[in-house]
Amino acid sequence: MDPNQDLLTLRLRDIIPTPSGRLFVGVAIHKLIGQRLTILLMRRGFFPPDRHKWEIPAGEVEATDNNVREAISRIVYEQTGLGVYYIEDELSSLNLSDDQRYLVIQINFRVRVAAELETRVIAECNENDYMEAAWLTRGEIDDYDVRMRPAMDELIDEAFEACIEAEL
Repeated sequence: MDPNQDLLTLRLRDIIPTPSGRLFVGVAIHKLIGQRLTILLMRRGFFPPDRHKWEIPAGEVEATDNNVREAISRIVYEQTGLGVYYIEDELSSLNLSDDQRYLVIQINFRVRVAAELETRVIAECNENDYMEAAWLTRGEIDDYDVRMRPAMDELIDEAFEACIEAEL
């Protein structure tokens, strides 16, 4: 049995977006390129508040999503054109609220996608939300001074650490 099954099927009922809040799901999609561990990052488009900043693919949970697993699959496909192969584990959640009166939460997961689709991601980048995508190592993120929210940088560190621990 999938150890995340309860979270993935029940969480949506527990955290229902209200008029004063919204729920997003983020996915740290990882793969090996040769011997290099990479995570897919996408650069936001022209809309504030995170214009041109990099992040993991993410999207809002919709009323038509029956559960978090379904939302993850839909969001991965809509943002990247990739299909989810396996949801590995939950990462830290992010509070994206800019205003104390309006709650915006992003729950995040580490995800594997179908191997035959991994190379298509750049061409499938959802241009409504993102302007480019790249598979990057932790070193490349640091070397190129990739701009992102500090909380996103910490989340990406957590995702890299979880991938390394899982392989040991």
